[in-house]
Amino acid sequence: MIRKLIPLALAAGLALAAAGPASAAVPHVTGVPSVTTTYVTADPDSGNGGTWATDGFTRALAVTPLGTAPAASCGGVSPCYAYSAVISDKGGFTTIPGALAPNQAPGWYAGQLVTAAASGSLTGDGSYGTFYAASLPDPALVPASITGSPDSAAFPSRMFATPVFGLSETAFEYFYAVTTGPGHGQKWADTSANGDGNVRGDGQVTG
Repeated sequence: MIRKLIPLALAAGLALAAAGPASAAVPHVTGVPSVTTTYVTADPDSGNGGTWATDGFTRALAVTPLGTAPAASCGGVSPCYAYSAVISDKGGFTTIPGALAPNQAPGWYAGQLVTAAASGSLTGDGSYGTFYAASLPDPALVPASITGSPDSAAFPSRMFATPVFGLSETAFEYFYAVTTGPGHGQKWADTSANGDGNVRGDGQVTG
């Protein structure tokens, strides 16, 4: 999954995760988010050595209007609106035996493999910097379920009927813990603030 969040976005993500089903958008009120949820299954989780697990989780998305913006920010189209976004994920993962383990820190875990099938919990959040669109957010455009990769880097764009400009995930943090099967108690942290899950202190999951 490789990506995830800063404290302010984390707080927002936890709040929207508890919001439940998709709520109606309030696109004309600056600072009031449009919120929706999506159930993701069979998401291939990419660690630092390639796909090492398969994930299933519920994703909450909140897109917040920041006001109007120059037409140049929307490729010359007017009116143009500025937005920010956060995602919050909660669910689980199952390891893939024989795959490279997610942490491949040189000198510590390089070459280490997942040795057995194990399952556990995952929680995480991601935040996006200011981006732009010439349309208003519409939660009805976001699918209720997705099988496979949800394309997290571009996920907020799903709430718009027109192209978005400048969308980029700026911070993230995801945490994994083995709760069932071999490797019970193993943990791995994949965060933008600490080596993207590829330093000794981020832990490891091998099953």
